Amino acid sequence: MSDTTAEAVGVTPFRAQHAPVTARPLDPPAEMLSPFVPWSADDRAPPAANLTTLPPRESVAMDLLRGPERLAHQLDDHLRRRALTLSAIGIIMAGSLVFAACSRENARLAITIQVAGLVVASMLAAVAATLGPVYGASLILAARIPFSRLVPTLLLASAAGMLVLGGASPLLRILWRHDGVWTGQLATLTTFALAASLAGTRIRRLLYTQAERLAGGILSPGDAYRIGILTRVSLVLLATNHVLVVRALYLFG
Repeated sequence: MSDTTAEAVGVTPFRAQHAPVTARPLDPPAEMLSPFVPWSADDRAPPAANLTTLPPRESVAMDLLRGPERLAHQLDDHLRRRALTLSAIGIIMAGSLVFAACSRENARLAITIQVAGLVVASMLAAVAATLGPVYGASLILAARIPFSRLVPTLLLASAAGMLVLGGASPLLRILWRHDGVWTGQLATLTTFALAASLAGTRIRRLLYTQAERLAGGILSPGDAYRIGILTRVSLVLLATNHVLVVRALYLFG
């Protein structure tokens, strides 16, 4: 059917039904900025301003037990990040030594050191295995946390759990001597549960406090939601890796 015949019978040709549409360029969506990195509103890049208004130093162990807000403030300074990392490793080593000494009766010094070394190796390996997945999750959630902050955060959380475990080890030994069937096993289970709970709480408070400090004290609902997801991911991965590494060292160590 020709165009003339189509117009005569009231039929519009197919090519006439679609007028050319001018494509309008779409504005690119705004990038979601990480709450763990200070950003400039002008060029959306980290500013050069110094955020290190730090409180005076105190015991890392006391800060872990009392509240990690002071530790979160110290993570703004790269020099104190290194100090906190070394302090967390030292706490893990000391707690592991106490746990190893109390877990075996009449054990020789070499065996005690070997057990403590295995505990330290398992905790550090678990933290190392957690870094990559947690960092990847932070990228997916648009809440990228730099490794310079992520490493001491996970180590401090593990050190908090080791403080509970090492501090309760002498009491656990007494309870195991008294009743190794019920009292000792229940006390051990309770101690590990308390250690895991404290470590999880410290991860959450360290992440939230760092983000709040960088945001000027107030987090948007979106940032708080993303940090909450990242906190749960970090806790699950860290706990799972601790269990897997300890089990592997128990079987093959």
